[in-house]
Amino acid sequence: MLFEEESAGGHWLLAFEVLRVNLAEQRDESWTFSMLTRGDRQEDVRAFCQSIRREDKHSQIVVVGPRTPLLDSYDVQFLDRDYGQYAAIAKKKNDVVEVATGQNILFAHDRYILNRGFLSGFSTYGYDFEYVTTKQFYSSGKHYPALCAIDDLRELILGRVYDTQNDKEFWQTPYLNGGFFAVKKHVIEKHPLNPMLFHHQAEDVEFARHVASVGILPLLNPYSSAVTNAPETSTEPFSQAFRSDFYRTIEQYYPSTSARAKGIDMIIERLHRARFEENATWPRLFAIVVREIYRWLPP
Repeated sequence: MLFEEESAGGHWLLAFEVLRVNLAEQRDESWTFSMLTRGDRQEDVRAFCQSIRREDKHSQIVVVGPRTPLLDSYDVQFLDRDYGQYAAIAKKKNDVVEVATGQNILFAHDRYILNRGFLSGFSTYGYDFEYVTTKQFYSSGKHYPALCAIDDLRELILGRVYDTQNDKEFWQTPYLNGGFFAVKKHVIEKHPLNPMLFHHQAEDVEFARHVASVGILPLLNPYSSAVTNAPETSTEPFSQAFRSDFYRTIEQYYPSTSARAKGIDMIIERLHRARFEENATWPRLFAIVVREIYRWLPP
């Protein structure tokens, strides 16, 4: 803090000096676009490269997968390595980081293309981010979950998944859909994805949880977008919500803000004590929630 002084009326003026780290990297607008593929969706990979080159002729494109002459005209760098029989998507993304020349690294699975205006949307949004995604749509135009959250029950237990569409609200475990997101190179070099996780093992949730532990939360750029040709049934398990079901449930019982906050704090405190001090079972925790809710019901 530089100084503090008391002004008229009992108000205080505080002045701080903020030292930004990695400022040059945070202002850097260079890109590395990457796509992971097994080689069986070559036309989709070509469509992705076309969507990049129609507005960016020079940025690096990295395809993690087998070489194909279909991409000869797009100036593509291939990472055609032996990753074994399992879908080692975390390791593949870490390998992209090793060869990336751009400070902004986009990771995409082989079902996405960029919408027109993708880069101009980032010029509008700005480059001072660490971990970000854009709006995403099905081919039909229907919204596709991009910024998500999950009920984190600790240890290795994950609960209901939410399509939040909202990076201004605090969520217990927010994360970005791992099929399409961007991260600063200096961030992911220090905090790589867990190479022990494979496809369908929530590597995106684990990465988000890890970077959140050092103060980096996921963001949503509303000015850029992408399209996926994934089947619309693929996100049926998602619950659409701007507030988690837990808070919305509690909110029903507390008409005043102060009472609601007090009730939530009491329930969270009681659950934490039961789980970590009393080693309560899950049925016991459920019983505690029900009892505490009724305890705080208005008369």
